[in-house]
Amino acid sequence: MVKGRLPLIIRSLLLFALSGLALQPLLRPTLIRTADGLLHLFRLVEIDHLARQGVVFSRWAPDFVYGYGLPLFNFYSPLSYYLPLTLHLFGISLIRAFNLSMALGVLLSGAALYLFLKETFGERAALVGGVAYMYAPYQLYQNFERGGLPESLAFPLLPLILWAFHRLATSGQRRYLTVAALFYSGLISVHNVSAMLFTPLLLLYLAGFLWLERKPRRWLLCAFALLLGLGLSAFYWLPALMERPWVQMERVLTPPYFDFHFHFLSLGQLFSSPSPVDTGLMNRPVNTSLGWPHLTLALIALLSLPRFRTREQRLLVALSAVIAAILAFMTLPYSAPLWERVPLLAYAQWPHRLLVPLSLAISILAGGGIAILPERAKVLSSPKQTEGFPLQFLGTLVALATLLTFGLPLLYPRYHQLPSSHPSLVDMMEYEHERGTIGTTSYGEYLPRGVEWLPSESPLEEMYRSSSEIARLEPASLPQGSKLKRANYHPLSASFLLYTPRPFQAVFHSFYFPGWQAYVDGKPVETRATPGLGLVTFPVPAGEHSLLVRFQETPVRWMANLVSAASLLMLALLAFYILWARSQDEALRRRPPMLSASPLRGLELALYTLLALSLFLLKVGYLDNHDSRLKWSFDGQTVRGVDNPLSIDLGGEFTLLGYDLDSDVIEAGQTLNLSLYWKAQRTVTTDYSAFAHLIDPSWKILAQQDNLHPGQYPTSRWRGDEYNKDDHPIPVPAETPPGRYLLVVGLYNPQTLQRLPVRSERGDPPEDAVILQSITVSAKTTGG
Repeated sequence: MVKGRLPLIIRSLLLFALSGLALQPLLRPTLIRTADGLLHLFRLVEIDHLARQGVVFSRWAPDFVYGYGLPLFNFYSPLSYYLPLTLHLFGISLIRAFNLSMALGVLLSGAALYLFLKETFGERAALVGGVAYMYAPYQLYQNFERGGLPESLAFPLLPLILWAFHRLATSGQRRYLTVAALFYSGLISVHNVSAMLFTPLLLLYLAGFLWLERKPRRWLLCAFALLLGLGLSAFYWLPALMERPWVQMERVLTPPYFDFHFHFLSLGQLFSSPSPVDTGLMNRPVNTSLGWPHLTLALIALLSLPRFRTREQRLLVALSAVIAAILAFMTLPYSAPLWERVPLLAYAQWPHRLLVPLSLAISILAGGGIAILPERAKVLSSPKQTEGFPLQFLGTLVALATLLTFGLPLLYPRYHQLPSSHPSLVDMMEYEHERGTIGTTSYGEYLPRGVEWLPSESPLEEMYRSSSEIARLEPASLPQGSKLKRANYHPLSASFLLYTPRPFQAVFHSFYFPGWQAYVDGKPVETRATPGLGLVTFPVPAGEHSLLVRFQETPVRWMANLVSAASLLMLALLAFYILWARSQDEALRRRPPMLSASPLRGLELALYTLLALSLFLLKVGYLDNHDSRLKWSFDGQTVRGVDNPLSIDLGGEFTLLGYDLDSDVIEAGQTLNLSLYWKAQRTVTTDYSAFAHLIDPSWKILAQQDNLHPGQYPTSRWRGDEYNKDDHPIPVPAETPPGRYLLVVGLYNPQTLQRLPVRSERGDPPEDAVILQSITVSAKTTGG
């Protein structure tokens, strides 16, 4: 170890201390209440259930959709769930293992970017870049509001891939070829959407690195690492790509929620200022800000581009700036033609997913903003001043303090009140019933083609509840007089010894998908889907027969498995050769040269750690328990900052707490923007819809905007200690006559169209709508 450099363990502890604020919400023993957290938790429950029965990896998830199953892991990257599964094997509950995996994603993301940047920018810049990445607003939103475990674990893989390929391109050492291939294949197998979005950017970075070196052999090494990474992950991505026509993948593009056209960002959202968090708001908006501290540091790096000392530094800043600009453009509506034309891009669904690589590019630039600062700067032109002002150190200290403080309002998630820390398959089925979630998919996109209509239940559910054997052979399909002499069930297969007096068509309670195959007396028979429900069915001749039904690999999957196996063998041989060559050649043991930069010193370590601990104690000791300018709580009655506070009872079930309106005068042909604030008085089982109507004195509706779920949050999930913000953009028709109209709102049952009555404090007869105020509509102006 070079004298004066901090040992690796101390640097790791420093990063851990700086990540403490982001890790603290993940250390509780319950699950954070996020949009997708339960979905991913129940996928983990399924994988754990299979593993306990000896199935290490399965493309088929047999227990989803009330036990009918679907090929979830044939299409959705499965690798991320094996990290919490491994932690669970050591006795940690599934929920704690899930939370710890998310926490590891945060910590490793900072460490990975630190590792990548320290060789180019030095340790202070690397530290700031790593912290900027850990506290990137979208990463915090992903962990505490969205809850997507695979995307969270993709965060550290992006800089690790850059580090490995950068080492390979600049040193040409083959050992980095194996590491680069492993990390790249890992990204594909952890989160395929992130891999799809990141690969073009990786190629751009690689082109820059290799242009800097201009050695053709290194081009070949990098290309081989990419191909090897693709080969290692071929077991997953090749069937997912080739077998897409066999599932209802078009469902994942269903507008408006899953259609990218409805989810573009604005420049105002990307560059939005920090705002305090209201812990009582149940449907918090997506945080798409890039972060003011991040952008300020990035701007410093960009404006100082010519002043960087080395070509490598200038290239990294320039490439990161170009990539950041491209990604920011792709989140804006102007990029819609590209989204429509680039193959597979529409499956990303939400343009804000580009904020993952965009956060990486901005964080690299943030590190550059520190690297460009001189080590010391003379404040006075006195000849006696020899050392000067420690500008880079103080800049690092200020940057770290600002980044951590900016992230504080984003560190207040809400938590589920789950009955157990060990959720079961029965809990998973109750979740499917309650949420209407089809096998933990977005909208049933992985349902086999043969499933023409969805069941609301299955005869298997009672078997799951009673913990009995899941007998999938349909008894009603057996002819009268038949005898089932033996039945053995396994998650992915079943075998029977059966006598039947006549031929019949057996029905097996699993959705049919290519790979399901039935055998009669060891010989394959035609296996297909039943009409309508799409269950496995196959012919059985008269007599006594040995039957076998199992889910097996198709030719495409076998080919993909062989490609991955061959790639793994090649990787192992390459690793063995590299180890042998290193033992023979002393030169290969030497690490590539690193940038000579002042290392972190003991005093710096103490000050950075003190900063992290001070902010941690401030949050835990004061901010978590008191309202402040960074966060405030909901008192159950008043929405802070609402323009028009109200307290109106609707059916004894909900209270309208107030509303915001952008204007009470509007031109015909324009949109009236209304925000309503609702609160549930008690738990309800009905999912009510909200309406906002513009009516004339005769109560004729002239303009309206209804929300199936107020604030896109079903009312059956509302909790009494929170409130809902329900936005209604009401388009006023261009032909609306000028005049004064009434704005009325309310709630109704979408099944019966029955409105909730509005209760008056004065005891007046109840109405079925709340009259908010009058609106003046002016004539539509015509262009000259």
